[in-house]
Amino acid sequence: MRAAAVFHPIWNWFFDESLPVYVKNHYSPNAAWKERPFTDVDARFFLKGVRELSSYFTEDRDFFKPGYLNHGKYRSSYLLYFLPLQCAKFYLQMASRPEAIEAILKRGCEKNRLAIADIGAGPGTASLAFLLYALAHHPKQLPERIELTWFDEAGAMMEDGVRLVEDLERHFRALEGRITIKRVIGDWRKHRLLASEQYDWLLFGNILNEISPNSPEGQLRFDRAMNLWMEKSGVGGALFIEPAFRTSGQLLSQIRDQLLEREKKPQIISPCLHSGRCPFASGRDWCHFSVLAKVPGKWFIYLSKGLSAEREWLKYSHLWITFDDRTPVKKPLPNERLVLTDSLIKNPKAPQLYLLCEPEKAGRLQLSPSQPKLHRGEHYMMRSGAERAAITTAPRREQNDEDFRERPKSERPERRNDDRRMKIKKRPGR
Repeated sequence: MRAAAVFHPIWNWFFDESLPVYVKNHYSPNAAWKERPFTDVDARFFLKGVRELSSYFTEDRDFFKPGYLNHGKYRSSYLLYFLPLQCAKFYLQMASRPEAIEAILKRGCEKNRLAIADIGAGPGTASLAFLLYALAHHPKQLPERIELTWFDEAGAMMEDGVRLVEDLERHFRALEGRITIKRVIGDWRKHRLLASEQYDWLLFGNILNEISPNSPEGQLRFDRAMNLWMEKSGVGGALFIEPAFRTSGQLLSQIRDQLLEREKKPQIISPCLHSGRCPFASGRDWCHFSVLAKVPGKWFIYLSKGLSAEREWLKYSHLWITFDDRTPVKKPLPNERLVLTDSLIKNPKAPQLYLLCEPEKAGRLQLSPSQPKLHRGEHYMMRSGAERAAITTAPRREQNDEDFRERPKSERPERRNDDRRMKIKKRPGR
């Protein structure tokens, strides 16, 4: 069994104390409730909005109205539940590559300035993950100035994030006086600020949901903006975190392939072990990962139970690349492979089948049931030339229920209702 990811106690303080107190003081409809500790009564009150917003995200995404986060009801719901959920994905990805974070901080200390662009920032989700991680692991190695530039169309949500960062500064002397935040409201693909700025690190959070694969004009504008952004990436490169949906996952793979076709090719920090074309850039399957991590926090767990969605796994697609040679990138061994799935065979006594990431096409690996089980996202070392030669082109994988539930209705194939389903007979009198 894989060990669960570990969160630092600073995480618990922020999401159990700082964040809920802020939400209560700014979004409680009754003035008499404000300036009081956040309690179970408050959690039950805000749970209503969390449930509604959750249903929009998972079931009715096609009916989203622009600017929905300008509504206080949805902003408070997002802050209490979806902020820690999305922030955890960035936090764990940063924790998985500590050498890259150390290089970013070192470069910032050399210049006495660390410039980070947070695209699709919302309340500064990715920036908060970085600050919490840096406070937990490198409190004495922070640059003199940390300059954050946030790009988003939800100006009110970014304002919430600024207040949360200010509270973080007040409580931790290591951050005091170091942070400045510039907010850019509007479409990040069009903004002229890019032409004059240089950043040490680019953070992209859930931006591919805005791109329609059926809109050539929108895709062209996105491609041009992405090329411009890549020219502005520094030692940290660019880190993308996207939902574990097929559309966004495949778009991310296509971005990766396009970047690798450039004259100046990027290095891939994570997840890829090869620079060939991604086998999951199109088709039925897509690249995404599951990280064993129970997101801590009293109120996050309370709201998760209220949604009947207690989480022990974080699921997402990601890409972390850099064009800067100063960023340490682990070189894979010739016999090292990335495991793309858990076993496709449910019978534990039967030979187990896994998909491996190979250039152009996914490979499949069959192991005996006596061998240790592999898991999605792990690295597998091929034991012999014969085993390497045994990898064959993977067949089309049947859709499993886990992936089906994770996807919005617009991306779900229709369930087949055929005679093979078990029929339940009605009891007499019913």
